[in-house]
Amino acid sequence: MMDLEKKVRRSHIQQLGNTDCGATCLATIVKFFGGEVSLEHLRRVCGTTREGTTILGLFQGAKKIGLDASPLKAKEIKNLKDLNMPAILHVIMDGNRNHYITYFGYKDNLFLIADPGGEVLWVEEDYLTSIWKSMALLSLTPNQDFEFLENLTKKKIRWLYEIIKEDFPILGIMAFLGLIMTVLGLSVSVFSQKLIDEILPNADFQRLTLGLILVFVLLSVRSITAYIRSKITVKQSTAFNSKIVLDFYSRLMNLRKEFFDSRKTGDFISRLNDTQRIQRTITYLAGDLSVDLLLILVTTFAVFSYSNQMGYLLLFFLPLYFALVYTYSKRLSTKQKSVMKAFAMTESNYIDTIQGISSIKNFGKEKNVTALNSEIYLNYQNQVFNLGILGAGMGLSSNFLGVVFMSILLSVASLMVLSEALMLGEMVALIAFFGMIIPSVNKLAMSNVQIQEAKIAIERMFEFGFAENERVKIQSEKFDVIECLHLIDIYFRFTGRKSLLNNINLEIEKGRLTCVLGESGGGKSTMLQLILRFYDLESGKIVINGKTDIKNVNLISWRSCVGYVEQETKIFNGSLLQNICFFDPKVNAESVVNFCNEYGLMRLFNRLPAGLETIIGEEGINLSGGQKQLVSFARTLFHNPKCLLLDEFTGAMDKETESFMLQVLDDLKYKIPILIVTHKISPALRSDYIYILKDGKIIEKGTPMDLLKSENLLSNSVKEISGFS
Repeated sequence: MMDLEKKVRRSHIQQLGNTDCGATCLATIVKFFGGEVSLEHLRRVCGTTREGTTILGLFQGAKKIGLDASPLKAKEIKNLKDLNMPAILHVIMDGNRNHYITYFGYKDNLFLIADPGGEVLWVEEDYLTSIWKSMALLSLTPNQDFEFLENLTKKKIRWLYEIIKEDFPILGIMAFLGLIMTVLGLSVSVFSQKLIDEILPNADFQRLTLGLILVFVLLSVRSITAYIRSKITVKQSTAFNSKIVLDFYSRLMNLRKEFFDSRKTGDFISRLNDTQRIQRTITYLAGDLSVDLLLILVTTFAVFSYSNQMGYLLLFFLPLYFALVYTYSKRLSTKQKSVMKAFAMTESNYIDTIQGISSIKNFGKEKNVTALNSEIYLNYQNQVFNLGILGAGMGLSSNFLGVVFMSILLSVASLMVLSEALMLGEMVALIAFFGMIIPSVNKLAMSNVQIQEAKIAIERMFEFGFAENERVKIQSEKFDVIECLHLIDIYFRFTGRKSLLNNINLEIEKGRLTCVLGESGGGKSTMLQLILRFYDLESGKIVINGKTDIKNVNLISWRSCVGYVEQETKIFNGSLLQNICFFDPKVNAESVVNFCNEYGLMRLFNRLPAGLETIIGEEGINLSGGQKQLVSFARTLFHNPKCLLLDEFTGAMDKETESFMLQVLDDLKYKIPILIVTHKISPALRSDYIYILKDGKIIEKGTPMDLLKSENLLSNSVKEISGFS
């Protein structure tokens, strides 16, 4: 049991926020089993909110990281004594505070628990009974999908190797040139020794002249070598940056949409900035670090060639530097993680502020937002300051160690000269060697800061780049025509939350304009995103043409068939024409013009200053909400969808434009199935068939005329508009 306690103490993780206890318990158990996962990732997979994490969220999150989870409810405390696996217990602390702790074992009437808000301790039965009132627990064991730390580390190394393997020849050349520079750099020290001990005492002008010329040539060659090496370094840096960023970006585009839902923009930008940290470190390792290592090795050999005693003294001091590095390593890693996290938060908040400037000014909250920005930025600066202080402390320790080392070496060398065990010129050469070695050793010690920074950057990029991908490789039939879509017994909930959609049965057919009418926040948009497979169903299925389940269809192929007009439209920097064709270089302007004329959209777009050539987005004119929705509608129709999904697509349009768009849909419904989801009455009344959604359920359905005869959202809304009660 003592071994168990030690293992638990090594695995114990402290929670960072008040609502992180559940995710932290799960992280502790993962570490206990020999794995590793970040709290940030666990918060996401467990659905942690500002209120915390539910038992359901922990259950779902555990399954996603390779743990078999069994939610249990004990009848009495003694049931826990028979449990032979770790478990998360739901407890009540301080009388009313919901909390989670981790249970690991029982011995001598004591229970071994780890409190994420406290420490690892043995508690008595009475204490545990007083806080574990719910008797709810989640027992956990690893399954075949659990990723052990050793495998995870191998994955990271293999990923990094695949990226840099093409650079090995260049990095090797850089290291070789560094060796040449190191050897050539010793020429002055060797010449100084010969000068003092042999040339000057003998007044040998010929050797002096030849020696000076040789030193000049060697140092010139060293300068040229340094120039060539610098050019190679710049070329390698540029190529590596491009490669790692494009690899990261490619992986990012294949991640599931839910991965992006809980992330801020600044979080993704900071990951791209991490690539520069990795590149700088690789360049440093192949460049400065390799030169410093070679210099130490070559110079140490040179020291031994002059004096074995001085060489052994040098070897005695070198391990002290590595001990210093080890002492600071963990603290540096923790501080650097805090800096990176604070930087990502600063960037995210800055981007949010710029994007929300209209709302800020509208409510006159400039001072409030400025104060918030200042608080977040000052926190980032505080983290930078703390890291800087720690680095300065390490630098001071390293320099002080160098001072002690140099003082002892000078003392010993001087005594050896006085005792005639060493010549004066040899002492001067040794002092020069030590003067080269000590700065290089100091740089090696301080390089730990940069190496730890790169290590964290690799972990952060790996977490994003190797998260769960969308499953797109299924081979399936292509749909030239979609006659209908059927949603059958659909249930869905977001991780750790209550059910959002319950027993949804819905039919979308060609020739019929179908509408889902419901209040905001009722799950209408989520329903469309389930059809697009942005999320996985909890249960049920979606069937195409009465026979094919969409989960058996290639994802890219399926989404290319479905047109989706989003509620919030993204307008990209570029012309209106480019936004409609989505910057496809294969599309010519004439085809876009013909499309707009075919659907009667040209008269609306001609109201803009330069028609289809009008520059829109951040670098162009500001579009109204209705104009953005019109662009989104045109973009979707231009790509010739086989089925059309529209999410509050007329929410910001004026009545004239809305009426025109609904008429376009009325003509289009005979070609493709169309589904509108809305809370507005006008699109619903123009539809052929309506499903009324309330509290995640379809409570009524029928034609507009049929629904107006009964009491429901449609009829009540029409009465309100008409002024009837």
